Amino acid sequence: MDQSTVKNGIKQIIDKRVAWPPNLAKFLDLASGIDTDAAFDRFIRREEPLDDVEAKTRSDCGFACRTQLSEDKARAKFKKVYTMWHERKQRGEMPDPNQKAITQNRQTKDTDHMVEERMRSNKPKTELEKRIEALRGK
Repeated sequence: MDQSTVKNGIKQIIDKRVAWPPNLAKFLDLASGIDTDAAFDRFIRREEPLDDVEAKTRSDCGFACRTQLSEDKARAKFKKVYTMWHERKQRGEMPDPNQKAITQNRQTKDTDHMVEERMRSNKPKTELEKRIEALRGK
């Protein structure tokens, strides 16, 4: 930890009026510039995420934090996931936020071909296949 990081931590303590002395974990969070508590509070109040790190964090652990965990455990999990995504962004490993779930170029599987061959074959159709075709209107 360098001198500028410590100065940033002290500045954050003064700006946010944090009780003195803060514990080590809180000071390190403030010094690093990551404010996971504010991000968690925005998440709970259903406000818009400030950046793509918050959005990814919400999509990864939002359901569990909101419905399955107590507040202290939810804050800890949110902080862990937020830190992971923040580190990925700093390393340049953050996926594009506009990326589609399924890419255009995907590998076909053997089962895909088997289904297509079965649909084109002249074998008698099973009851299930007949029902599916009736529902599709064929």
